[in-house]
Amino acid sequence: MEVNRNELRDIAQIPITKEKPVREKLESMMSGEDALTTHLNDGYVVRGHFGQEDYSATDALKQYLKKIAELKY
Repeated sequence: MEVNRNELRDIAQIPITKEKPVREKLESMMSGEDALTTHLNDGYVVRGHFGQEDYSATDALKQYLKKIAELKY
């Protein structure tokens, strides 16, 4: 997926509705209608992704480190 960095909002500029229940916020984010789905955070593009598989951040980090090790060594 390609994104135009100039079109993305910084996380600090995105208003968070604290009155909404967590379930509604998650549904909004999962549908992609929420501005948090793809945004900038300290100059980095951050994209939230939800899938059918149970894939944790730890699993993603392990996969990343494995790929780096394969490429470097």
